[in-house]
Amino acid sequence: MATRKTPRSPRKSAKPVVAAGAYRRAHLALQEERNFSAAVLETAGAMVVVTDLEGRIVRFNRACQLVTGFTFDEMKGKSSWDLLLSSQERDERKAAYRRIIADGVTVDHENHWVDRGGTPHLISWSSAPMTDADGVLRNVVRIGTDISEHRRIEQELQRSESALRASQTQLRLLAAGLTSAQEKERKRLAVELHDDVLQRMAALMLELHSLQESKPATGRELVDRLAAVEDRLKALARDIRRTAHQLHPAVLGHLGLAPALKALCEDVMRQSGIEARLTVREPALHVSGDLALGLYRVAQEALDNVVTHSGAKEVRVSLGLRNGSLLLSISDGGRGFDPEEARQRGLGLIAIEERVRQMGGTFTLKSAPGEGTRINVAVPWPPKTDAPAEPTA
Repeated sequence: MATRKTPRSPRKSAKPVVAAGAYRRAHLALQEERNFSAAVLETAGAMVVVTDLEGRIVRFNRACQLVTGFTFDEMKGKSSWDLLLSSQERDERKAAYRRIIADGVTVDHENHWVDRGGTPHLISWSSAPMTDADGVLRNVVRIGTDISEHRRIEQELQRSESALRASQTQLRLLAAGLTSAQEKERKRLAVELHDDVLQRMAALMLELHSLQESKPATGRELVDRLAAVEDRLKALARDIRRTAHQLHPAVLGHLGLAPALKALCEDVMRQSGIEARLTVREPALHVSGDLALGLYRVAQEALDNVVTHSGAKEVRVSLGLRNGSLLLSISDGGRGFDPEEARQRGLGLIAIEERVRQMGGTFTLKSAPGEGTRINVAVPWPPKTDAPAEPTA
């Protein structure tokens, strides 16, 4: 019996199936890579913005959105320099963008982005051209960091360093000047004691010796000569008290700052003819101790400057309280001066500023040529008593 063979169907090739599977795997791998890149882009701490060759935004990550306050949907397809750059930087950044595209090189630069609220942010960028798989330039990617706070701190540090250098220079000048001033004061006192006080005392001794050796013709003559000696002794005593007062006014320790300032103003009027007026806005105010001495020395230095340099006919001194501070003010209508030039020429202002600093206060000076001068000193009131004040004498 003959058997009948069933004809076999021709075997289909597996190649198309394999090709389709490989394509799907490659597509999934590419999608995963894109998703990974997008996740990295969005979670990166740095600002990342991608633009096309016309400067239109195609990517704008979360860091950019946090800094600017704009969402990606708001920025997509729009030009960053039209929305985020100030008008002063716009043309410069457009030109730089064209150079990146033309030269195909990475460029590091800084510029400001203005956020939704109008606040400028200084951004440090690294901008680079980005090509596709065929090497054709398609986009520019910029990676940036907001350095506004860093730059602010840097500038404050530079200002602090400059102020510190200026303060150190002032302190060196002050130290040298104080040494010189001490020597001058010692010399002045030596001359005053030798050429004035001692010579007047010697003359009085000679006068008394003459009274011992000679016999006045009448008792009246003796009385007159003794009265003359008494007057000269009183004048000598006044001058010695004046010298002692200049070194350390006794009234300051006994009665406080206000009476001492009154006596100082009276001395200025008597010796220079300048009318010195004192106003005490709180008559019951009593200032004593190191604080009183420091403020007295400030007023003494300021009034000496008025007498020596201002050419003023009147000077006003005021003492009072305001907003938790004790205020001392000295003003005149004299010729005025340039404060910076004055600081370079002498130590008077530097010494005043240093005294005020030791008292924990603030010093302000307003003056200009032809406009008079006003000095304001404000120190905390009431003074702190938990620690001894630095000596200011």
